[in-house]
Amino acid sequence: MAVDVEHLFLQGIAHADAARHDEAEACFAAVLANEPGHSAALFNRAMALHALGRADEAIGALVEVLRRHPDHHDTLFNLAAMLNAAGRRDEALALFVRLLARQPDYPGVAYAVGAELLRRDRPEQAEPCLRIAAMLDPGSAQILNNLGASLMAQRHAAPAEPWFARAATIAPTEPDYAKNLGIAQLTQGKLRPGFRNYEWRRGQPVWGWNRAYPGKPEWRGEPIEGRRILVYFEQGLGDSLQFVRYLPLLRAMDARTIFLCQPVLRDVLATAPGIDMLVADGDPLPDFDCHVSLMSLPDRCGTTLATIPADIPYLRADPALVALWGARLPPARFRIGVHWQSNGPTRDIPTEALAPLAEIAEIAGVQLVSLQPRAGAERPLLDAFGILPREALAEGGTSFADTAAIIAHLDLAICCDSSVTHLAGAIGLPVLLVLPWLGDWRWMQLPDSTPWYPAARLFRSERPDEWEAPIRAAARAAAAIIAARG
Repeated sequence: MAVDVEHLFLQGIAHADAARHDEAEACFAAVLANEPGHSAALFNRAMALHALGRADEAIGALVEVLRRHPDHHDTLFNLAAMLNAAGRRDEALALFVRLLARQPDYPGVAYAVGAELLRRDRPEQAEPCLRIAAMLDPGSAQILNNLGASLMAQRHAAPAEPWFARAATIAPTEPDYAKNLGIAQLTQGKLRPGFRNYEWRRGQPVWGWNRAYPGKPEWRGEPIEGRRILVYFEQGLGDSLQFVRYLPLLRAMDARTIFLCQPVLRDVLATAPGIDMLVADGDPLPDFDCHVSLMSLPDRCGTTLATIPADIPYLRADPALVALWGARLPPARFRIGVHWQSNGPTRDIPTEALAPLAEIAEIAGVQLVSLQPRAGAERPLLDAFGILPREALAEGGTSFADTAAIIAHLDLAICCDSSVTHLAGAIGLPVLLVLPWLGDWRWMQLPDSTPWYPAARLFRSERPDEWEAPIRAAARAAAAIIAARG
């Protein structure tokens, strides 16, 4: 008895439309058993197999369809999507790009290419793809957000802002979009709206610094006279060192302040003004009336460019440690501290890139001192560049309080974006800050200055992963400062 292939195929389509994937796969398999060249059945069987979780079989079937029909758009897209899900990203991207070249308005392909290029840190190539995607689907907050991200990754904060704003308007409860809007605004120096939108960070599922204190309200900026407020740290050590400057503002509101800090910062933060009680994380907390995150204080205090607290210095080194390190440091008429490693790999300066500093070390009476706790395997390079390793002065003494004491004996520091930069800035030491091509939002877009640390001067890389030019420029600036000192 002859099998009605067309009837079986239509049955399979009906089952697929009703999400009866087992039945659909069986029908398409029967069609192929009787007519192996039925490409439509092969394609639809692949889709049923994928729905059943049989990814390898589905990919194999689509590969065969594409062999037969190299320009079949649905096959190109679905095979690319399956390969992408299987972690075969290079193969997937090649197919997505192939489809994009043939049919740019195919649903989802421009976004797929743009998102993958953005993931690969190729924002210049991602941007035009994401613009096509945004034109085709202007109501997709995800697409608009990624377009904004591609612009931000090219240091185009102002053009990125409206895309983030549109995404946040379309999806007003999605924290990622509003936070990204805040970062774009902060980067431009629009601090008031920027810090307000940056508050959305705390709603992100990945945010790891939220704290709950049942029965204790969060401070939202209302009058706080006579109340005990717990301010707790979030994010990195540098954030605590930078934003602890806000505690005196709370004290000026007649509040009693408790600051919960990272344990490694307890000694150095003991000198910070505006703190009635300093508690290290993990130690018992005293009673308090309300709480707030340290990084939320700029928002709660209504910070603008004109009102950044800049009463510097607001940290000081311990006098006993200052005397101890004074005895350890070799005599010099001009001392420069050097710090080149942080907790963020994109901000780390490769040790070999410090070579231009060797010219400063050769100036009579100038001593370069490493502010890194230990040099380790980098010590031969430091020796070659004339940078005195810290452990050559003392085996111990690696705390932040020790670093502060060394800073007290310096005339200048050359640093990457790190917690030591914030420590030096808070103590009032002039800093030549060497930033990566894509700097953090806090350094904004001013050419070479920052209102957070008026004594600092910024040197920005002009290309990703390029450090020689900014280091050389910082070295020239240091030489000019030394010469001016006489």
